Amino acid sequence: MIVAVPSSGNTMDSIVSERFARCAWFYFYNSDTGQEEFIQNTLKDIPEGAGPQVVEFLADRKVNSIYATEVGPKAENLLKRLNINIILIEEQETIDKIRCYAIEKAK
Repeated sequence: MIVAVPSSGNTMDSIVSERFARCAWFYFYNSDTGQEEFIQNTLKDIPEGAGPQVVEFLADRKVNSIYATEVGPKAENLLKRLNINIILIEEQETIDKIRCYAIEKAK
């Protein structure tokens, strides 16, 4: 299973971004392989429609679930249509804490 988390930075102690489609980075974790990586969000500054475009980016990377504090309505509808799970989390969580949670959930 591949999870994605919008992040304020590119380190494990970064805080989960409150801005799903306009976050600075995405953290990806593959529970099958243990691979993890941060990828800069190149769509964050587009004038409009960032949510759906970010969802397409995540779908292209075969993401199964996202952990986020909130997701806009257009992005949420597309995530649901693509069968990508939305897991809402508390604000101010670190990427490392969400990673640990995702590892436990995958067991």
